[in-house]
Amino acid sequence: MAAGSRSDRRRRVARGIYEQSNGRYAVCVMADGRPRFRTLNAGTISEARRQRELLHRIARIGELPVSPRLTFAEAADRWLADFEAKATAGERRDRTLDLYRSQLHCHLLPRLGRRQLALITTGDVVAVMHELQTERLSPWTIKRILGALSCVFT
Repeated sequence: MAAGSRSDRRRRVARGIYEQSNGRYAVCVMADGRPRFRTLNAGTISEARRQRELLHRIARIGELPVSPRLTFAEAADRWLADFEAKATAGERRDRTLDLYRSQLHCHLLPRLGRRQLALITTGDVVAVMHELQTERLSPWTIKRILGALSCVFT
């Protein structure tokens, strides 16, 4: 088999549980009819089984966390595309879409765009708010920008 093939990366040790070449465990959980892989911090196969079962329960209720590698820019693009579809269908106003697009491109994407979504903390949001305040934006404008940020995270 060629180097870098699938068997070099991980091997199946139990149903939906794989051992990676670095010794860590990865699990496969179905969410929305699609397989989702998560690498675990489990030291043993029994611990990996418990974590897989927990992820499986979370996925069943639709609360499986987003991909750890997803960036804020990617999530914002997905949300904006969904909002554009709603505006096209007449469920949202075009002016609101223009406002959100402007807030994302002018204020949020330059500050948070390359950051992984899972790594953005409340401290980061506070720092963004302080940066906006130092730009002398009005409190109402800052509130609307943070509203767009909230929509992306929701």
